[in-house]
This record gives sequence, structure tokens and C-alpha cells, in this order.
Amino acid sequence: MVNTAHELGTSVLHCLRIKGRAQTAGVATALGAEEDAVQRVLEQAATDGLATQRSSRLAGWLLTPEGRKQWSEHSAAEQAEIDTAGTTELYDAQFLPLNSAFKKLCARWQLERASSTRAAVDGAIMTGFEEIHRTADALLGRFAALLPRFALYQPRLEAAIGRFGSGESAALLQPFTDSYHDVWLELHEDLLLLLGKEREEDD
Repeated sequence: MVNTAHELGTSVLHCLRIKGRAQTAGVATALGAEEDAVQRVLEQAATDGLATQRSSRLAGWLLTPEGRKQWSEHSAAEQAEIDTAGTTELYDAQFLPLNSAFKKLCARWQLERASSTRAAVDGAIMTGFEEIHRTADALLGRFAALLPRFALYQPRLEAAIGRFGSGESAALLQPFTDSYHDVWLELHEDLLLLLGKEREEDD
């Protein structure tokens, strides 16, 4: 949860950097903030030349070049303050193996769905999915101890696995629905930007 207007403004810019393009509701969900408050921040960012709203087929808010510059300055200041070595160690030793396991689980699920009933596949995959989620939740707690915003990913992942467990198959992989995979990709992008790393080609 974002506590002050200044924090919300900074968080909104960061969220747009992670997502690339987003609707107001999506930004609010990601930040655990009120949609009206986020809309006001986005409109002010547009007035300040930091963000723009597009209404084409790919509608949504995105950063302007000036917005990306301001985000970069904030990111550099943030990197100077965190325990970079500790964060990198967690990323390399624990997140990357978990990311690999998650990708394999997603691939297995897609293959099995093609040859079985949806209910049977979802039930068979759920145990492995829950194990990955428990590990991810504990790891996010450790990342959040280093940088509090990583705690924002926990309720979103929890909501997605809850939807999947309740029979909403799209909650695992369907793009642009705050699916588990959507949130996971944003988490990964957040870590990569924080640590100055490049995404692997198969991600």
C-alpha cells in the first residue's frame, strides 16, 4: 500500500515503466491504491509531460521520454540505497531457479490441456503450482525486507492462484488479466531493472 501522495506519484511512474502501457484500473490494482487517486496522479503526470494516454487499439497510459528520464533518476537513487549484493544473491540463487520451475510448469500445463479435460489438468497441476507459490511468497517476503514495494506482488499472486484454484483456468497464463503469469513477468521485470540485468531470450 502506498502511503503518501509523493510515494503514489513515484510508484505510478514506476508501475508504468514495468507494465509499459496500462489502464488506470490496472495501475491501481498493482499498487493497492484507490482508482480515483491513481487517475488524479496520471492526469497530473500528463500535465507535467511525464505520461500520456493513448486511445488507439492499444489504449492506456505510458511514460513519455521525460517520464522515463525522471523514472531513471529515481531508480538510480534507489539503487544507491539498497543492499544490491543481497538482492542480487537472492535473485541469482533463489529467484532464477524458481523462475525456471515456473516456466516448466506453465509449459507442462499447456501441453496437458491439449490432451486432457480442463478439470483433470487443472487438478493435476495444482499441487506443483501451490508449491511454487509458497516458495515465491516466502522469497517475496525476503525481497520486501530489502525493498518494501516487493510486498505489493504478494496479494496479486495470491489472488491469481485463488482464482485458478476456483476453476478460472485463465488466471494462470492469460495475458492482460492480472493472471499469475502477468504478475510474475512484472515481478521479474522489476528485479531486472533494479539489478541492471537483461532478460534471457526464453523469458
